[in-house]
Amino acid sequence: MNSNSHDLKTIDQILSLPDSGEFLMQIHDKHEALINAMTSFVEDNNKPASGSFNIKLDYKLDRAGMFQIAAKCDAKEPQKPAATAVAWQGDSGRITPANPAQLKMEIRDVSPGETELRTAS
Repeated sequence: MNSNSHDLKTIDQILSLPDSGEFLMQIHDKHEALINAMTSFVEDNNKPASGSFNIKLDYKLDRAGMFQIAAKCDAKEPQKPAATAVAWQGDSGRITPANPAQLKMEIRDVSPGETELRTAS
C-alpha cells in the first residue's frame, strides 16, 4: 500500500473522523465530566475516587479497502456511597429507630421562675 500526505498518522486524527469531529468533542466533554465528578467525590466524601474511561473503535474493512468505523466512548464515574441508617427490631417484627435496650429518660418541661436548686446527697 502506498502512503500519501492524506494518511492519518495519529490517534486523534482517527478519532476526529466519526461524526465529522463531533465524536472527538464528545470524548473531551465526557473525560472532563469524569475528572470533575471524581474531584467532587473526593471533596464530598473525603475518600479516594475511582473511575474509568473507555474508547472503543470497531472496524470493518471491505474488499475494496474501505473502512467503516463505529466509535463509542463510556465513562464510569465514582459511585456515591449508599445512604445508611441504624434501627432496631421493635414489636411484631417492625423496625424502630429507638434502641429498646437503652434506658429511656423522662424529659419534663421546666418553666422559667420555677427552677429549684437541689444538691446531690
